[in-house]
Amino acid sequence: MTADELALLRGVEAAPDDDLPRLVYADWLDEHGRHARAEFIRVQCELASIERRLPGITMEERHVEWPRRRELVRTQREMLSAKTPESVGSYPSGQHDAWQYQSNDYGRKFCRGFLSEFAIFEEMNEQYDRDIQMCAGIVPRPRIAVWNALGMLTQPHFHRWFAWQPIWSEVDSLHMHDHTDGTVLPHELIPMMQPEYSKLREFSAYMMRLTPGHVCVIAERLKAPNLISLNLSMNDIVDSGVAFLHRAVYAKSLREISLVQNPICRPEISKLTKDRFPSLQKIDFSSCPIMPASLAQLRAQLPGVEVIC
Repeated sequence: MTADELALLRGVEAAPDDDLPRLVYADWLDEHGRHARAEFIRVQCELASIERRLPGITMEERHVEWPRRRELVRTQREMLSAKTPESVGSYPSGQHDAWQYQSNDYGRKFCRGFLSEFAIFEEMNEQYDRDIQMCAGIVPRPRIAVWNALGMLTQPHFHRWFAWQPIWSEVDSLHMHDHTDGTVLPHELIPMMQPEYSKLREFSAYMMRLTPGHVCVIAERLKAPNLISLNLSMNDIVDSGVAFLHRAVYAKSLREISLVQNPICRPEISKLTKDRFPSLQKIDFSSCPIMPASLAQLRAQLPGVEVIC
């Protein structure tokens, strides 16, 4: 990679919502004979532009846009199916042959010409080690998500995976859910809390029958200083569990807390204040039997925060 190309890619990385740096890079690729890669970027940028316009235009205008959209979708599908770095750029091989491009799919996701997310599933192995390191070196860097991370606890030598710092320091999103093999005891989560998740932005543990003890472990031991979203929905967290949230080492960076569908009635909220959670924008108690007096107190303690119930 030349210095000029790296500078163009840094420009794409610095303006993730702007198509112009991507199209400038596509022009540079054309000038250097890499036409397939340039075409892929232009196809995905144009398709994304059409998708953004569709909600605000009339039915007649949609009929005009639709043929071009179909053509772009077909071209995109063909290029993704080819799986060639010449068209889609550098990518990790992964363990799932899932070259997806829709926002609700797992696997390798591409957005406006570049790899935007690489998803890891519970069968962690040496290949994923290499994939994560490769993702960390791609410009612009894709988002790295780990799904059903709790499944790793059942793997042989799982302590080694969580102890290997270079992997976990690159993860952006960590999810645990639907553990149907029996209740996980709080101390069984501790190995997952050992790494320094320096880039982690989202953490979710839902449908796992979590109790206040689990909340205490997640709050005190999850080393994620940049976490912005915490989802503990659909568990068995009762009133006392809410009190543990103020102990979170990531309290100052949190913007959103979800406690949907937990048996929370009169939560212990005296320490959930704006001073402790200065970045908080939303806390969601939907489908919780929370008392109106507790809601009123929480709204008074967290001015400007959207409290949903």
